[in-house]
Amino acid sequence: MLTIVESKRKKPTLLFDNYRYTQDKIKNTTIYWKCANRSCSGRALQQDSNPPKMTKPHNHESNEVQCKVEEFRMNLKRRLED
Repeated sequence: MLTIVESKRKKPTLLFDNYRYTQDKIKNTTIYWKCANRSCSGRALQQDSNPPKMTKPHNHESNEVQCKVEEFRMNLKRRLED
């Protein structure tokens, strides 16, 4: 599942395969993502509007609950803004 939500600091956060990624950099039409867990070397890249591809594996287990919480928080925030 692929979802992009806004972090508490208003930055894009990618929720993909039950991992959280923060946007690292953008070059042309490629977005580079890094794992939100700072001690993890997990990375992904997304070209154009295609789904992201993992380029470096994670050194921890995925966290489905955390991803669901982030998604719920973003949906709740959108409803409050409407």
